[in-house]
Amino acid sequence: MEEKLRGLEGKRVDLNCGMGAIFRGTVKEVQEKLVTIVDEDELNTSIAIKKIIAVTECVDPVTRPGFIV
Repeated sequence: MEEKLRGLEGKRVDLNCGMGAIFRGTVKEVQEKLVTIVDEDELNTSIAIKKIIAVTECVDPVTRPGFIV
């Protein structure tokens, strides 16, 4: 899991820790037992790697200017 997270540094991800605990942010740093992500409010969150169940890379939806019909 640590190697997978290192490959995602600088990318937006969802980290699922189970029981509805999902953290979204940009992977800032991966240490031996912790991953640090930064959310849209520039707040740092450190999460124990062994608690992560699933990792999903976020894809921003394509927005198009104009009216929706």
